[in-house]
Amino acid sequence: MKLKDTRIRISVRSLVYLLRSSVLIATAAASFPALAQAQWFNQSWGGAFDGKPNQVAGVESGDYGFALRCTGPVDLVALYITAQSTEDFDFDALNDLGPQVLVRVDEDAPLSLSAVLQDINGYVRAEASAPPELLTQVISAKSRIALALQLDGQLYHEKHFNVVRSTVVGNKLAASCGLKLADQ
Repeated sequence: MKLKDTRIRISVRSLVYLLRSSVLIATAAASFPALAQAQWFNQSWGGAFDGKPNQVAGVESGDYGFALRCTGPVDLVALYITAQSTEDFDFDALNDLGPQVLVRVDEDAPLSLSAVLQDINGYVRAEASAPPELLTQVISAKSRIALALQLDGQLYHEKHFNVVRSTVVGNKLAASCGLKLADQ
């Protein structure tokens, strides 16, 4: 079987139409970034031996993720997973700089949480003890949750996450861990 050299002929008018349509679709997609982000989720694992399963409420956006984790009423932890590859990283040196996870829910005052940077499957994860106030803010969030890493006074990996289902998921986390939260 011989293949013919077939050329596709397209008129200039059709090409302009296709280009304009592509631009409109790309503009529409960029105008609604929350549609490309996942909803908040709950997850639970472990606890078979100590009766304290890990409870997680989290959200992801692309290669980034934010989660709150607890096993009981006094151990709320914030986790921020970045898209930063850990190749050639010296975590001891970076952690000596006193990394901070900055969290801002809607227009509330930003929270600065002392963090430890870790290598998780080849990506940088920041883990920080979190006050119950952060979960209260997540539950009450209306528009966005912004995070960033701060190292040696410089901001890195600023990312915004949606709040779709954050109220339901946050309340489930609080109930699962027995967290007592201030009025929301």
